[in-house]
Amino acid sequence: MATIDLHDVIIDVLRNAGTPLRATEIVDIISRDGLYLTKDKNPPDYNQIYGRIGKYPHLFSWKDGIITLRNLPREERLFRLTWNTKGWELPIKHDWHEEDQGKTNVAFENQYGFGGEEWLFNARYLSNGFQYGYIRGAKDLTATVAFVTTAYLFTIHQESGDRYLVGKIENLEIIQPGDAAELVAHELYNQYLDEFVNEIEMADGDSDAIQVEGFQANVRFKLIGNELFEVPKLVPGLRGRQYNRFIPYKVTPALLAKMDGYLPKTGFKFNPGIATASEGYERHTSATQTSVKRHHTNITNALVKYLSPEFTENKKNLSVEKTDFGSKTADIVLQHADKIISIIEVKTSAMARKNIREAMGQLLDYALWFEDVTITELIIVAPSPLSPEETAFFIRLQNHFKLKISYWQFLENAGRRQTPFLKLL
Repeated sequence: MATIDLHDVIIDVLRNAGTPLRATEIVDIISRDGLYLTKDKNPPDYNQIYGRIGKYPHLFSWKDGIITLRNLPREERLFRLTWNTKGWELPIKHDWHEEDQGKTNVAFENQYGFGGEEWLFNARYLSNGFQYGYIRGAKDLTATVAFVTTAYLFTIHQESGDRYLVGKIENLEIIQPGDAAELVAHELYNQYLDEFVNEIEMADGDSDAIQVEGFQANVRFKLIGNELFEVPKLVPGLRGRQYNRFIPYKVTPALLAKMDGYLPKTGFKFNPGIATASEGYERHTSATQTSVKRHHTNITNALVKYLSPEFTENKKNLSVEKTDFGSKTADIVLQHADKIISIIEVKTSAMARKNIREAMGQLLDYALWFEDVTITELIIVAPSPLSPEETAFFIRLQNHFKLKISYWQFLENAGRRQTPFLKLL
């Protein structure tokens, strides 16, 4: 394990701690997590920690026994990922042609039917807190950059050509030849090679292509869980030939300006208006999923009419699929006053219990994500009525939480004089 430099381990420990540490504390963390062994197969002691930081004064400062990580220059990059609709956990089917194989002007997935990034968030490649994965653009950084402070991820819709920001990774480590991370990457690749091949073949790809590229993990990062956005963000500014390639685009002020407004914000911000319907990222869905989405849209549109004139787009107190809670976007948010809101979640199943179960997780996530937001009401809207058992269940649910929770039934065939929503509870 000593193939990785000790000072890199110390950097990682300090960065993850988010605070200066004493040498003994660093030793304890390294020992506890098995991050480094010396040549005699033991964790380093505090004298070795002090000796190492003394050799790298540009990286560390030391005062009164406290070791601080100096501010390193930020390295921000934009990486293209292969188009994927399974959360970059498994490969999907791609349009590819054998006659295109070997052509440098054709994307890899269009040559062989898959891309190496399609396993970037597969949980089997999680080892000791690090998610290991492959990013084609990272290959161009190995010799010059070992650490990317912020890695923005985008993809290109394989039919429309639209560009979507899909995630952001903080502190992306470029695996260097000969270090301990490369050994782990190699072990993971060999351990799951059969699954890797099978999944390519299940997606109708050419599994022989792994001999062309290899696809052993070339990056790793501490998995936090918010790296992927719940809803990919369509970014018109990335459209065009300039952002076609699988290269590590350096994030300049001009490029950042193109992405500004599409990245999840810290802190709550009510975003009024109605999101523009886009066939974009949903075009991959099956007939069943398309039907569900259409039903969801019909209910949402009916709600917009029903909520008027108290809540409207013109009054800027209505938000339809535009207000984010972290990287999660609520169906409808109503603003009663500054940071005083109600949240509506639309479900489409004919089974009320399923709608309640799915909606409650989302509504509680939204309601409790920000500390400084006051929730007036959480509302589930669905076409399903409540049976006596479900009614009793929902009442117990209401009594259990301090938050006001309501259930509205959508009547799709309501007459002109009949309200389309019944407020059951």
